[in-house]
Amino acid sequence: MSEFGKFVGIPYVNGGRTEKGLDCLGLIRYVFEINKNIILPYYVGYSQNWYRSKEPILLNKLKEFENLWTVVEPPYKKYDGLLFYTGRKEVISAHMGLWVGNNKFLHTNEFFMQSIISKFDNYWKSKLYKVIRYSGDLNNG
Repeated sequence: MSEFGKFVGIPYVNGGRTEKGLDCLGLIRYVFEINKNIILPYYVGYSQNWYRSKEPILLNKLKEFENLWTVVEPPYKKYDGLLFYTGRKEVISAHMGLWVGNNKFLHTNEFFMQSIISKFDNYWKSKLYKVIRYSGDLNNG
């Protein structure tokens, strides 16, 4: 899990895109860029207004680049992206995390106002929508 430890404690900033402050989707882009030298398309890291949508905007955008992503089932691998519901199951949340192994994932937490590693417990399992894996060309991002 040490490869993810350096991302713990980054301040939470809604719409943040730098190490000075990130939201959950910005954190995903940042981790891929730093650890994998992969620049993800900008839609992975742009959450503004997603929570107001009744359509799964993230997944619709992912379909445009479906050659880069695969929906996966357990067992999950490091760097798999976890997409979560919020209260109503017809509304996809902008919340997303990255699987780090050992039944844990990295994400931002608005309550603690920073990025944290959380246990993938029953609460998070009940909110899980889909898990996706980057399957694009790792050399060309």
